[in-house]
Amino acid sequence: MARQKLNPFYDAVTGLCVAMLLVSLAARFWFNDRAFRHVGPTHIAADASQVFIIASGFVHQLKADGTWIGKQPLAAMGVEDDPIDLRVADGDLVVVTQRPAAIRLCNVSASACSLQTFPEGPAPERQLKVQWRQRGFDVLWTDSRGSGLWAQHPDTPAPYSLVPVGQLAGPNDLAFDEQGHLWVADTDHRRIVEFIEATDEAPGADSAATWTSGRSHSAVNELTRDSRYFPMMLALGADGNWWVTQASGFDDGRADLMIYHPDGGAIDQVTLPGGIFATDIAAVHDQLLITDLDTFRVYAVDAFTREVSQFGDKTFQRSMAQLAWQQKKYLRYSNYAMAAVVLFGLLMIVAAVIATPSNRRWSQAKPGIDLAALAEKSGPVNGRSRGIHWLEQDEKLQRRLKYLRVTGVVLGMALVVLCAALFYWVQTQTVEFTALERDRINTQLATLLLFAGAFSALLLPLISKSLTALKHRLGSDGRQLHVRLDDGRELTVPPAEIVYTDRSILFREHSWPLQGNKQQKIYTDGELEKWIVPLLQDSRKVSSWQAFRYQWEHRNSLLTWGLFTAAVGTALVVALSFITR
Repeated sequence: MARQKLNPFYDAVTGLCVAMLLVSLAARFWFNDRAFRHVGPTHIAADASQVFIIASGFVHQLKADGTWIGKQPLAAMGVEDDPIDLRVADGDLVVVTQRPAAIRLCNVSASACSLQTFPEGPAPERQLKVQWRQRGFDVLWTDSRGSGLWAQHPDTPAPYSLVPVGQLAGPNDLAFDEQGHLWVADTDHRRIVEFIEATDEAPGADSAATWTSGRSHSAVNELTRDSRYFPMMLALGADGNWWVTQASGFDDGRADLMIYHPDGGAIDQVTLPGGIFATDIAAVHDQLLITDLDTFRVYAVDAFTREVSQFGDKTFQRSMAQLAWQQKKYLRYSNYAMAAVVLFGLLMIVAAVIATPSNRRWSQAKPGIDLAALAEKSGPVNGRSRGIHWLEQDEKLQRRLKYLRVTGVVLGMALVVLCAALFYWVQTQTVEFTALERDRINTQLATLLLFAGAFSALLLPLISKSLTALKHRLGSDGRQLHVRLDDGRELTVPPAEIVYTDRSILFREHSWPLQGNKQQKIYTDGELEKWIVPLLQDSRKVSSWQAFRYQWEHRNSLLTWGLFTAAVGTALVVALSFITR
């Protein structure tokens, strides 16, 4: 018999759809990358006369009153990595980068930066925040991953730790108050804390003992909303209070602006427009300036009246609006590309179906024995035998059954162990993770581990029920079907009550497989033909859909559990896709 050829036109269409699907997928990734590059203001620094704002790879320079002066690309200034911190010192812009840890003094107007030698010693690995040449120090910095507070003093040959190990956890921003006391946003301890130089001893290797903790205010208080209790950036306002941006986990993706009295703790929470994602803060005269990553705006809050307004003149605001428009444009194109992925995927399936000859489109692998055809040709049912003949199962199947159940359990456990190992691996990596990013990753991995366990708990019983169905014994006395169930019960089934398909026998809530594909025999050769087929003359042959309805009506446990597992598994995948966004 000659092999039927595929329809060449639709075969070509299928190939074209595959190519377009891949192009659309590549476009999706490219547009997402471009959208990621167009982000709102992330860092801000100011002195009495000027303000610097980082947004989408550019540094914008404004006067203290919000008049836009100009912008320069960071790359043209020799800054290739995204800044991790921004300060103003003696009119120069201090740009701090993370990978590798580096400090640059930049003249924005001249587009020139000089690389400063970062102190030798333990390299900061995450969330490096800096105070440059303040209160007699060359540089002070926090190392979020190392949970340390370090300093370099002109009189010391090497950097040293200001505080004992364990006093800080994932610290971020740091700033001096008017008395010269150092305040730190102790992020993972969920507080802001003061450190005081206790003696006048010269700094040295053991100088950690000369700095002690003073006042401390918890970020978990009656003003805290939801889980926004991670203090990130802080600034001392003209009202003498500390203004702190407090973020939450990435499942919320927002940050609040809290006000702390140095002695009394939290006294107010400023509601920012639309619940913005406040990323940085700087004080200018009577105002606190807050960058909003999501809405491409900078807000100004009056330190005394608490009134909120948008900072920057129309030129600056138009520049930010242009960035927002570009991001939305790329995100829109990304969505179009995703729609094209779905469209070409569907067209590929349709074209592949049409390209396939009609007699081969939906066909399954034929069973080894055509039960219906044999039943029609079979002679009258033999007389009753001397006893019940129990069908002999294939030896290969018996060997498989011994290991399948154990294999299912092992695979389920392996999935859980793999998720746990992934969780442990992430915790041991030295890549840059902020406290919030680490919290997000931990939440996602814990959720993934929970879902893997839940799905395994559903899948293992389904595997067990399938294997149990193969362990039931079928027999015949020449007139009736006999079944010995796995639990020891025996059934006698008249042929007239049997419903069967090409692969299985159905009786009320029970189903017993007779054969798999040609390579998957359940019973030895000749057993079905001799003992089962003659009984099927008086039975009813049904289609796959009719068999499904029959099992549903009789509440077949294997079918019910399979549908439940599929429904719950789909719901878990959908829920996981939302939780881990």
